Amino acid sequence: MQWAVAAQRPPHLKAIISFEGASDLYREFARHGGIGSDFVTVWYPLQVAAVQNGLGRFGQFGNISQDYLSGPQTLSKKALIQNRRNYFEEIAENELVDADVYQRRQIDLSKINIPVLSCGNWGGNALHLRGNTEGYLAIPSKDKFLEIHGLEHFTEFYTDYGRTMQQAFLDHYLKGKDTWHQAPVHLRLRNVDGSFTDRDEQE
Repeated sequence: MQWAVAAQRPPHLKAIISFEGASDLYREFARHGGIGSDFVTVWYPLQVAAVQNGLGRFGQFGNISQDYLSGPQTLSKKALIQNRRNYFEEIAENELVDADVYQRRQIDLSKINIPVLSCGNWGGNALHLRGNTEGYLAIPSKDKFLEIHGLEHFTEFYTDYGRTMQQAFLDHYLKGKDTWHQAPVHLRLRNVDGSFTDRDEQE
């Protein structure tokens, strides 16, 4: 969503960190190289239906908010289904990139001109790796950085390595602090023993 919002150029948005993001619904989510992906069959029940507004008391309870994460209203199973878009059917029925379902969600990356830290994962090759590298390549921003890491696809967002990097980027571009000295491309390369070697590149 950060790619999509940044492309709208809201005046208050000064920088984004696209951490394991996707920048192309068709090529990274629905159809890899034109071939249908079944990723949505795993993703949708866990990431969308499980937190759908209206689950109420049948949904998850938030320890921090002390409320139901999907809102207080409890809808019937039939009402929940009626309130959903069926991504399974949309993707199955729309094989080509020029279908409206993809075109209306296409992000014009050429409009992103704010500082961007794009962080991808070697293991998310069809979604997060492609989304972050293609996003990085397509944006015209003069302050753009690509970082590729390993481990599970969400882990480095929370590690000291990931948090320190994000903090330094945001402190520099939002607060004007002299905290960001990263090369345009930073790669964490996996070694045979499971450790990583960091390497900086200029392109």
